[in-house]
Amino acid sequence: MKTFLLILWQLPQVVIGFLVSRIWKKQLKAISENEIYHVRMLEKKYGVKIYAVTQESHDKHPIWKNVNSHSWGRRICIVYRNAVSLLRLVKHEYGHSLQSIAWGWLYLPVIGFVSAIRCVMERYGKLKRPYMEGFPENDANRRAELKVGGM
Repeated sequence: MKTFLLILWQLPQVVIGFLVSRIWKKQLKAISENEIYHVRMLEKKYGVKIYAVTQESHDKHPIWKNVNSHSWGRRICIVYRNAVSLLRLVKHEYGHSLQSIAWGWLYLPVIGFVSAIRCVMERYGKLKRPYMEGFPENDANRRAELKVGGM
C-alpha cells in the first residue's frame, strides 16, 4: 500500500520518467559490462534504477547532447564519465529523487522546471552564481548528504 501511495504521490514524474528513461536507453549507447558493476552497486545502495550511457554516444546525439543527467522519481538517467564522477553524480541525482518524494506533484514545477531553466541560463552565461550553488541543486545535495552522508 505504501508503494502504491508513493507512486500516486509522484505520478507525473513516475510516468514521464518511465517514458524518458526508455527513450534515453534506446537512443544512446549503454556503458560496458565492466562499468555496469558500479552502477548496480549504487542502485542497491540508493534503491533507484539507473540508466547509464556513454559520454561519446551522448555527445554525438543531436538532441540528448543538450540534456545532462536527470532524475525522474526513482529513475536516474546519467552520462557515465568515470567511476569517481559516477558516485558524485548518482548521489546528487538521488537528492533529486528525495525532492520528488517530498514535493510530490509539485516536483516538476518547483524543482524540475526551475532546474532546467537555470541549466539553460548557465549555458548562455546568464546565471549570477554557479548552477550547483543555487536552488534546487544545492537542496538536492543537502538532502542526499543528510540521507546517506558527506557529499
